[in-house]
Amino acid sequence: LLLYSKLAPGPEEALAALREAVVSGRLSEARIAESLERLRRLRAGSAARPGNWSPELERQARDLIPGEELARICEGSIRLNKQGAGGIPLRTPIEVLEINRPEGREPLAQLLRVLGADAREHEPTPATWPPRVNGSAVMTVAARADLSEAETAIAQAWLRRFPETVTIALLNPHVCDEWADVRTLLVTFGNSPAARRALARRLLGRVTAV
Repeated sequence: LLLYSKLAPGPEEALAALREAVVSGRLSEARIAESLERLRRLRAGSAARPGNWSPELERQARDLIPGEELARICEGSIRLNKQGAGGIPLRTPIEVLEINRPEGREPLAQLLRVLGADAREHEPTPATWPPRVNGSAVMTVAARADLSEAETAIAQAWLRRFPETVTIALLNPHVCDEWADVRTLLVTFGNSPAARRALARRLLGRVTAV
């Protein structure tokens, strides 16, 4: 089974790495054949035949989990990986910057406002940012692998401007491991609507990260 974080060119990179491993001798063709045979036996012995993947199929799979259970799972997956400047629960007003948020996801600032917080979302344009924050600053970083150079530059500019930022890695928990300016880091391991709602509750002190 191949596991890779990027949808494109994830499969191509994974196959290229396998070929390189065979050429270098780190992986034998016999070992690959053994794995393939095991997978064939598993598939032959299973009555389940999933359909082709689609966003609709993914939505249907998520809907099989009761809402309360999904919320519990998302709340339990939040981890505080680094604690420095920048406290949780956040203090209002809350200044929010989101790096690489998918179009279909409700803004974190809106989720915080639904919970009663005074929160404002900012565009990735440093000239429009306030000179300082009177409450809390928070930044989300959504990436399956790495950010682009432009996105990284914006994120690091925000951190330099607001050093007490609470940074949240929504997908890849290691996306900002090398950023020296990250002082407080939360990771969620997901960016689904349920994961984002759980994050908003955590940031306001409604749940406790493990």
